[in-house]
Amino acid sequence: DAALNIANTSYQGAKLFLAQDVDFVSFANTAELLKGRESEVFGELRLIYPLEDGREVEFLLPGRFPLDIPARRALKTIVGVAAIKEY
Repeated sequence: DAALNIANTSYQGAKLFLAQDVDFVSFANTAELLKGRESEVFGELRLIYPLEDGREVEFLLPGRFPLDIPARRALKTIVGVAAIKEY
């Protein structure tokens, strides 16, 4: 996956593009575990959720999260996380 092969560079955060069937409980558990991890790369997480009418809603999660390669891999394994894009 190209999103996971990005070197640890400096960026502001990551957008997680979600499917409508996203497992929010699993996401919340993973995000909480990640918050406690040490990392050299931190940033904000924005969730992009599709509505049935084709529009999208964007949520900015409070705090900063590890965004190194292991953290991005953990986020990508959550059911319903379709893509991760750094910005």
